[in-house]
Amino acid sequence: MSSFTQNVRMNPRSVATTGSFGWSVEQYIYFGGYPGAAPLIADEARWTRYVLDALIDTSVARDVLLLTRVDKPALLRRLFELACRYSGQMLSYTKMLGQLQDAGNATTLARLVLASRS
Repeated sequence: MSSFTQNVRMNPRSVATTGSFGWSVEQYIYFGGYPGAAPLIADEARWTRYVLDALIDTSVARDVLLLTRVDKPALLRRLFELACRYSGQMLSYTKMLGQLQDAGNATTLARLVLASRS
């Protein structure tokens, strides 16, 4: 756990609160302002599961899987999670392959990456 995360959890009122949910600025930046997830921040594991299930999976399912043919939806989901983990960083194709090792992933991954550029 990062010192930032520890500070947000241990000292929720260490800075001025925002108008949203009575959270500190740090809490708002860390947890975001999605109203459905707000009551769950006391249990970070539950908050994380909610964000993954209600927001990310729904978005991937509705916005991607319904609009285009995807042969390996589980791979797409894992690729999306990997991209989120490396947000704001350079992520090479080789590193992606190393993280997503399964038979046949190289071709599918290349197609998914190329499709995301168009």
